[in-house]
Amino acid sequence: MCITPKRQVGAEVIIIGNPSEVAGIKLTNSVSKGIISGFRSNEEQEMIQTDASINPGNSGGPMIDKTGHVIGIVNAKIINYGIEGIGFAIPLFEAIPSLGIKFISDRNTKVDDCGITVTSLN
Repeated sequence: MCITPKRQVGAEVIIIGNPSEVAGIKLTNSVSKGIISGFRSNEEQEMIQTDASINPGNSGGPMIDKTGHVIGIVNAKIINYGIEGIGFAIPLFEAIPSLGIKFISDRNTKVDDCGITVTSLN
C-alpha cells in the first residue's frame, strides 16, 4: 500500500478488477493499464483520474502504481456524455479512514519514496 504517493500526471497505473459478464463472456480477473490523467475533486472527495479501462464490476479493485503499491480504490467512470476512457479512483489516503484501518508504528516501520511501508495493522 502507498498511503502518501508521489503522484504525477502521466504516471503509469494498473487497474485490477472483475468486470461484469458481457455477451455471455465472463471477464473476471481483468487487468488494464493506463496513466494518471489528472486529479479532480467532486463533492469534497479527491479523485485520481485515469484513462485505464474501467468497467462495471471494477469498482472496489485496486489502482496500482508501477512499483506495485496500491495507491487508490477504483470507484467511478464517466458515461453517457459522449466521453470514453475517463475513470476515477479514490486515493488510498482518503479511503483508509473510511475503512476503519489503523496503522501502528514501531521500530521496524520503514519509510520509502512512497510513504510509510506498513509493518503492522490493527
